[in-house]
Amino acid sequence: MMVFDALFKDLQLVSHDWVDLVWMMISALVCGFLLGFERQRKSKPVGILTAVLVTVGSALFAKTGLLLTAGAGLPGDATRLASMIASGIGFIGAGAILRSQYNVTGLASAATIWGLGALGILIGTGHGLVALLAAGVFWMLLRAVPELEHFLFRGKFCLHATVVVERGRVSEVCAFLWENQITGFSTNPLDEERAEIRLDECGLESRGGIVNVLRGLGGVEEVVDRRKVARGK
Repeated sequence: MMVFDALFKDLQLVSHDWVDLVWMMISALVCGFLLGFERQRKSKPVGILTAVLVTVGSALFAKTGLLLTAGAGLPGDATRLASMIASGIGFIGAGAILRSQYNVTGLASAATIWGLGALGILIGTGHGLVALLAAGVFWMLLRAVPELEHFLFRGKFCLHATVVVERGRVSEVCAFLWENQITGFSTNPLDEERAEIRLDECGLESRGGIVNVLRGLGGVEEVVDRRKVARGK
């Protein structure tokens, strides 16, 4: 009988609040997709699936808190589950942060996960429109702020260089870059014996350090700082 009682209550909830529930799911999916697409577009650790799951899951947790305290009449504070989301979601974000000798990546993705949790709480508590507006602000920040940071700090933390390397050693140099979380590069053949690796990476803690290491790698013939060449130095 308890199973049928629970099923009947759920049917009542869905039939009475189906508009709110559908709006909650749609707004959560849109917010998660918007920010997940922006991260995945840049090959960051947080993709569309992760972002959508975090947003929908946070919304469901927040909605559950309201159902348990208000709908079911159980004692407690509806905000306790939401507060646990705010603290517990940091464990997921920590998994997106990677550190190497020369670079730290994933901080923006970790902050995005934290923001997705906040959006989910807003949606689960009935403020889907506010969450959509906030997601738009997050999206603009993820698009615009990196460009601003590049403009302000490109001389200190950004590396725009061309590495001339023997064609048979390109994979070794690329492997070194991947191992140190340096992903902003592309390869192009120069002739039958040489190829170039174009580096465009920001957020480096030691731009000079990575250049010195690259110059010492086997097969590397030359490392040209394109920024200095453009300035005539």
